[in-house]
Amino acid sequence: MAGSPALTVDVVLRSGSSARVRLVGEIDFCTVDELRRILQQLLDSGHTRLTLDVAEVTFCDSSGLGVLVSTRAGAERRGGRLTLDGTQGQLARLMRTTGLEILFGPAPAGSGDLASAGDVADAG
Repeated sequence: MAGSPALTVDVVLRSGSSARVRLVGEIDFCTVDELRRILQQLLDSGHTRLTLDVAEVTFCDSSGLGVLVSTRAGAERRGGRLTLDGTQGQLARLMRTTGLEILFGPAPAGSGDLASAGDVADAG
């Protein structure tokens, strides 16, 4: 995979305090720094309700889990939350095995989180 990033991170929607981020590829030791930087920027700019579309994540290691857990904690400290949408395959197994699936489940109805890509247009 030389010359191409192992993880693509796209902020696809922003609305008020919510943002939806699409991840494609592997969340691992080699890719977490960029993911952490983008998620922290979103939190710092007031986007405290984050939804990560992980349907196209092919792999996640412990460093990836660490970023997800720490970002969730940062969002909660600001009164928000982090949810994962489309969890499947290796990531779903990892979440079940570690018991973390309960922390990253779907957002409660009426929470204002961006549940799907069709909910709002990109505001920037």
